[in-house]
Amino acid sequence: VYLGGTGAANKLDDYEEGTWTASLTGGSITYVSSIGSYTKIGRVVYIHGRTLVSAVSGLTGTLGLNLPFSVSTVGYQRYSNISVITYNVDTPAATMLSFTIESGSVANLLYSNDATAWGVVPSSGLNANSQIQFSGFYLTDA
Repeated sequence: VYLGGTGAANKLDDYEEGTWTASLTGGSITYVSSIGSYTKIGRVVYIHGRTLVSAVSGLTGTLGLNLPFSVSTVGYQRYSNISVITYNVDTPAATMLSFTIESGSVANLLYSNDATAWGVVPSSGLNANSQIQFSGFYLTDA
């Protein structure tokens, strides 16, 4: 498909839609369901999905979300935020939550309680019956 002309620079040749298992990081996690869908247009990946947790054990480290593609390695392009809504996830008095991607293919769940500092949500905040819904976009080199 050509957009705005027929030259090579106007050709849209990278479009993909799909699903992936939107799994969380930070321990042994069993799911009722865990689904993510994505649309990749060029280097932009749009994602949304939900995880429903049934059991957890051996939780350590930061709570993260595995992504369908690695984030871009190009400077400022590798930073992105993904909106998130949680239920039954223990976070430190958070007024704002966001998955933040800095590198690789995992987005870390961060919280802010005073609009000046961000902290990571430990995976130990995850419980049986936790739910996480997410939506957003990021850039990839893929």
